Amino acid sequence: MPLLLTYLARANVELNQLADAWACISEATNMIETTKERWCEAEVDRIAGETALKLPERDDTKAETYFEGRARGCAPTAGKVLGTARGDEHGATLARSG
Repeated sequence: MPLLLTYLARANVELNQLADAWACISEATNMIETTKERWCEAEVDRIAGETALKLPERDDTKAETYFEGRARGCAPTAGKVLGTARGDEHGATLARSG
């Protein structure tokens, strides 16, 4: 459901309905925190960052917080996923190298 809410948020941004977009992002974030299912958290934050850049009073700081916070939070997970998928420790090295 959080991923679907990000799609709805993007549509709202395209229609310039920013309050509705933020409501969708907020609901998606709350669902992620409640269910602890974090597989789409990076996408929710990416859409939130892009939405912050589209505000009438563009909020670069808010956008940067979403973008940087998610980038730092996902790298360790990416290494674990790649390492598990490969069955070795090289996945973590690949994730760190980009």
